[in-house]
Amino acid sequence: MKKYAAVLLTVMFIIISAFIAHAIHEVVKIPPNLASVGHYESMPEPAGGDLRHFFTGHQPYKKWDIWPGKSKMIKGTEPHGDFVTIYLNDKAAESVKTQKGMANNSVILQENYNSSKELSAVTVMYKVKGYNPEGGDWFWVKYDYRLKVISEGKVYDCIGCHSKAKNNDYVLIGTVTGK
Repeated sequence: MKKYAAVLLTVMFIIISAFIAHAIHEVVKIPPNLASVGHYESMPEPAGGDLRHFFTGHQPYKKWDIWPGKSKMIKGTEPHGDFVTIYLNDKAAESVKTQKGMANNSVILQENYNSSKELSAVTVMYKVKGYNPEGGDWFWVKYDYRLKVISEGKVYDCIGCHSKAKNNDYVLIGTVTGK
């Protein structure tokens, strides 16, 4: 009986070990509906929460380039605040260099500071092909200083102000359509 039990335990150990080894080596694909929890096979959906998680966790914006020729804490204009710092993800930085308009998946993130140089808000432009053709395909979002969404989507005030730069792909800070 002891021999039978030992053989049974050995066989069970081998089967369980094989199952675990297979599970460890299996490639896991994250379903699109779970992308909002921080695992991106591509860019996030045009939604304030998904975008926030993308630029704070998946691709921390503090590691992005600052707008070429600008420094941190440059003089800002209303409604963005007295001082701003403008960050560009890789797609946006490349687009500024090529001067052919902003590529799909470009993200321009602006930290907005008050006169005391305290962070008061974060505003983001996110280029999403097909999202809003009438507004340059930009998704707009404004966060408070804690990154809580204040407004998002096809924000009338953002589009209204930036539309004066429609020929520059709605970008006000510098030329992106020069070539």
